[in-house]
Amino acid sequence: MADKSKQHSALKKRVRKLEAELTALQAGHPSYTHKKQLIEREIQLVKAELKPRRGKKGGRSVKASPAAAPVGKKPPLPGGASFPSFQLPSPKSPTFVEDSIKSIGQLRNLCKQCMNYMQRADQIFDGLHGVGSHLHSSGVLPKLMQGNVKELTTGEWAAILMALLNSPLSGALLGGGDGGGGGEGEQKAEDGEAK
Repeated sequence: MADKSKQHSALKKRVRKLEAELTALQAGHPSYTHKKQLIEREIQLVKAELKPRRGKKGGRSVKASPAAAPVGKKPPLPGGASFPSFQLPSPKSPTFVEDSIKSIGQLRNLCKQCMNYMQRADQIFDGLHGVGSHLHSSGVLPKLMQGNVKELTTGEWAAILMALLNSPLSGALLGGGDGGGGGEGEQKAEDGEAK
């Protein structure tokens, strides 16, 4: 009996923790609705565990009827999986089309984000390759790899600086953050206003 009371108090503590997480969520966060749904479902499941089970017959508990599930809520995934975003909407649902379009829109946004990350990574690798090949052709790279930084001449430091400035990363190094192309357009716009 003591074991059941410990389990009961642990479940109550879990509900309080989840409710605190739910109130702490920020509405402007991109994954707000997803996290909110996850937490609400978990609270619902824990509260269901807290309810005393009645109607035992011969040591077996009676299963709850399917009508007991709240209307409009999706049932939890089989096996206790916590990925409700991958659950397909029911074709019988009146909001099937809206749910499908919303899911496709979310998938499209995820693909756009992935493409942006890949483009940034490509720019970084392109910049590192350009800097490395320029430093290798000027003979500075072997010295840098050996760790002889104190023995570099002024010309070699100039070669390092030129390699960095000629790379696509120069805008980020100088604080522009856009690869170096945005500063010229802003300067031309300011010159046009001054005339």
